[in-house]
Amino acid sequence: MILTGEFPPEGGGVADHSRLVAEGLAAAGARVDVIAPALVERTDAQLPPGVTLHRVAGSGGEDRFAPRALARIDRLLAELPRPRRLLVQYVPHAFGFKALNLPFALWLYRRQRREQITTLFHEVAFPWAARPWARTNLLAATHRAMAALVARASERRLVASQRWAELLGQVAPASRYPTTWQPVPSNVATEVDPAQVGALRAGLREGAPPTQVLGHFGSYGRLLRPHLHAIFPRALDLAPRAHLLLVGRAGVAFRAELVERHPRLGQRVHALGERPSAETAAAIAACDVLIQPYEDGAGGRRGSLMAALALSRCVVSNPGPATEPLWDEADALAFARLGREQAETAAALLADAESRLGYGKRAQALYRERCALEHTLAALRG
Repeated sequence: MILTGEFPPEGGGVADHSRLVAEGLAAAGARVDVIAPALVERTDAQLPPGVTLHRVAGSGGEDRFAPRALARIDRLLAELPRPRRLLVQYVPHAFGFKALNLPFALWLYRRQRREQITTLFHEVAFPWAARPWARTNLLAATHRAMAALVARASERRLVASQRWAELLGQVAPASRYPTTWQPVPSNVATEVDPAQVGALRAGLREGAPPTQVLGHFGSYGRLLRPHLHAIFPRALDLAPRAHLLLVGRAGVAFRAELVERHPRLGQRVHALGERPSAETAAAIAACDVLIQPYEDGAGGRRGSLMAALALSRCVVSNPGPATEPLWDEADALAFARLGREQAETAAALLADAESRLGYGKRAQALYRERCALEHTLAALRG
């Protein structure tokens, strides 16, 4: 059983991760039932044999996983066969009620007597604000209460970032079960057709393909956009033969924003928008260097980072609170401070093929050794 607040066709890293895990477990011979919120407009894609999707009525919108929806899930669980394991894909914002769904956490805590619960914490809690009276501290306090209940309900606790293990130790110190770090796998295909990659590179500029391609794969979120606006123009100025390829569902909108500010870059900036997994992977593989900045630093919970590593790409990113020691030890990422320093590092790597290929090889080796989907499946199957 997989209980998740997001599942395709909804977008998001947790949705992609839930699909990958469901398909991987089914391919290994397990029966998999996925419980997800109801959809309002979109329709579900066909799932492989062995995976059954249950959309719970009344759980869509902001009130997803309201008490009435939890009662429907109780009735559904009563009808499904045992023995079973219940995997909770935990992100507090995914369970509705403006991310303050204490009833959901209490419901899960009560179900521990009837289920073998494993929780994968993709996120744990909103950070404390420096000002004690800040309104966001209500969110931070409620998230910690929710996480404490969910952690104590879980026989096994997995975390996508090592920093979450420390936080869980603070909010649920009396838990009798250990916490295991399990990086997320790539959320797109990990193998590509070289011909498709070559055609994509050639199509970036008619008649005169660029000699170098910078790239970025992500969601182009509000907090990150100011950094991207500082990085990309500087990188293109330092590497005049390079083009920029923006990959991801919000890439087209961000390209329009970037070119409006810097019209001179219009012919050198390209965006693909939302594409199937194989096409997205081909676009990532077409990049010589990817610039992947993160507010809290590169780390194991970033599916966009894993996609680049799995495809043996050279990645420029930044360290931060979420960066595990593993990344420094493996020398798999080219680290630079968030901002213009990343642009300078990327331009230098475009001019240094040996260093660029070295980062790519170490990145792919680390991904296969520690982060690939089979490691997640092995951890879940125990």
